[in-house]
Amino acid sequence: MLVDISLLLSNVVDSVTFDEEVTFDKEMLDKVGLLDLNARAKGKITKNSIDTLSMDICISGDMYLPCAITLKPVKNKFNIVINDEKIYENENILRKDENTLELKPFLWENIVVEIPLRVVSDDAYDKEYKGSGWQLISDDNYVKPNKALSSLTEMFKDKEE
Repeated sequence: MLVDISLLLSNVVDSVTFDEEVTFDKEMLDKVGLLDLNARAKGKITKNSIDTLSMDICISGDMYLPCAITLKPVKNKFNIVINDEKIYENENILRKDENTLELKPFLWENIVVEIPLRVVSDDAYDKEYKGSGWQLISDDNYVKPNKALSSLTEMFKDKEE
């Protein structure tokens, strides 16, 4: 996503605005565990002084992550607000030879920070999960064994049979 700031740098306009759909490669999504991503970036870039540009950007959209229990896709909405100054210091964004800003890596960094560590779908706990020798127990059904009396249960195993 390139934003042309040549008119802004030559003081022809006071600000440059943009409103674009942002797409990322499937490979980038796979690296961070995203199944899909729909993102839109709206923003405004203004010139504060001779060497200072400031950005006000809002990134919003939906990210789809696998459920931690069922692995079904779970939709997670996000809304990120970025207020940044001194763009000249960030060499990853500014291409000085072309008078353009490459915002895609900058937007990607901010989206990755907002990815939740774990998501669970709404219907994940509706089913009973169990198999041969195991069962998923919720916190409500968990009974903590009394370790102080655990040796007594072994003593009376022979008498119960």
